[in-house]
Amino acid sequence: MLPKYALENRTVVGFCVALIVVGGVWSYFSMGRLEDPEFTIKTAVVVTVYPGASAAEVDTRITEVVQRHIRRVAGVKTTRAVSRPGLSLIFVDMRDDFPPQNLKQAWQDLRNKMGEFRTELPIEALPPQVRDDFGDVYGIILALSGDGFSDAELRDRAKDLQRELLTVDQVGRVELWGIRQENVEINISRSRMANLAIHPAMVALALTQQNLQTDAGQMTVGSDDIRLTPAGRFESIEEIGDLIIPNGIIDYIGEGIAAATMGGNNAAVGAMLSPSGSGTSEPIRLRDIATIKRTYADPPDEIMRSDGKSSVAIAIAPISGGDVIKMGELVQKRAEEVLAGFPTGYELDRVCYQPDNVVVAVKTFEDNLREAIIIVTIVVMIAMGLRSGLLITGSLLVVIFGTLCVLHPLGVVLQRTSLGAFIVALGILVDDAVVVGDMILVNMQRGMNRKDACIEGARHVGNQLLGATIVGALAFFPVYLSPDDTGEYCRDLFIVVAISLGISWFVAMLQTPVVYYQFVHIKPAGEGEKIKDPHSGPVFQAYKRLLIWVLHHKTIALVLLAGVL
Repeated sequence: MLPKYALENRTVVGFCVALIVVGGVWSYFSMGRLEDPEFTIKTAVVVTVYPGASAAEVDTRITEVVQRHIRRVAGVKTTRAVSRPGLSLIFVDMRDDFPPQNLKQAWQDLRNKMGEFRTELPIEALPPQVRDDFGDVYGIILALSGDGFSDAELRDRAKDLQRELLTVDQVGRVELWGIRQENVEINISRSRMANLAIHPAMVALALTQQNLQTDAGQMTVGSDDIRLTPAGRFESIEEIGDLIIPNGIIDYIGEGIAAATMGGNNAAVGAMLSPSGSGTSEPIRLRDIATIKRTYADPPDEIMRSDGKSSVAIAIAPISGGDVIKMGELVQKRAEEVLAGFPTGYELDRVCYQPDNVVVAVKTFEDNLREAIIIVTIVVMIAMGLRSGLLITGSLLVVIFGTLCVLHPLGVVLQRTSLGAFIVALGILVDDAVVVGDMILVNMQRGMNRKDACIEGARHVGNQLLGATIVGALAFFPVYLSPDDTGEYCRDLFIVVAISLGISWFVAMLQTPVVYYQFVHIKPAGEGEKIKDPHSGPVFQAYKRLLIWVLHHKTIALVLLAGVL
């Protein structure tokens, strides 16, 4: 049916082939490119901060409580906990066969579960946080360094670069690593506190009540609504030093304690806590009793160095299904533009640049594809002739372009597994066209006219080739059905092979008969001339005699076969 339709509508078939070639070329240059296929990491970390607690307290009061509730979430396989002073880390592993598409909902259920038992945790503990963003692969890592610039200036420039790179096409996430944590260090003098009768609680109270962002509401003046913004946020070290210590807020506490401690050894304590102990009504500022300076966390949480210089790492991850090569080109262009606006002395070095690896992988595929096409062409030319070799090669290219046309809308990207599947399938894709082309040649050599030879050649083997195509595709189906990480990583293997084999069968049924009808001409036998049997050659005759011997000596043949195996 299909071969007859193709020969009767050769113009339509030719137009469709041209569309497939154009669409395949466009798809090839438009498809995303990655080094490895995307896969889901089925692990999350529940982080709970319990300031000031020992490791044993964290384990009994935080870790055990949180673990007990985590096990109630559906799909959880195991939990692994680490209790440290002031910190609880619980790694939550989902089952290997847990569907990746349901993982986001599972993590959301876990977050909801963390809020249900908040009252069972100590009031001093912070709410548990669920971190599940382990799936991003940072394909590009850059190091920003600045000779002669401070860590704060380097941090600000890195944030400027981060903000600009987030606007680049194909960029999904930009993170900064190696930024030193900046602190404000307040060193309080005990002697000066004692002379001024300042209790440490007064200092803590003053600091906690200042530098807060609060909503002060608004007021209506005529037809205008004026938003009220209270002052009091610290903008500099000097403003922190100007903070007034409220020495009268806890007068009643001081009076009570002073009255209770006037006798005996506690008289000094009572005098210190007495509001009149300072002997002055002047406002006491924080700088009067403490030295204030800006410092960095020591020891630092993380340090980044590039070529021995202090640096900030800029890690860039592509969007899902993105093109890493295109992202690399756009990131480099935008980074150079931004760096040109920085003061002289800033340098941007490459630490990791995955686009180069992807370019090598794609180039390797292209080289293997060319080699495979050349090998197939030479083999078919030797076996079937020059013209048949060129026609079969054309059919192979149509199959490849057609496969790309289908893979692109399905979201399949060019990466290690999909490119490997193409290489695996290349040796199978030519089989359908070779079998159909050989049957057409045999029919023509037997004296059948060109049109009937093309139709019958394709129709005669069509069902058998379809069955072989289905069997070949199903051989990779178990990999696709595998519920674990291996199945997710290698799922494109089945998709590429199945689609390419299916397209190769349609090309053999539609395009191959048309090109053989157009370009293959065998001179018919003359009047009274005997038609030569195409299978009368020495190779076919030797194979025929061997086959007849095997059929008459089945037992010996099976024993020999078993010995070979």
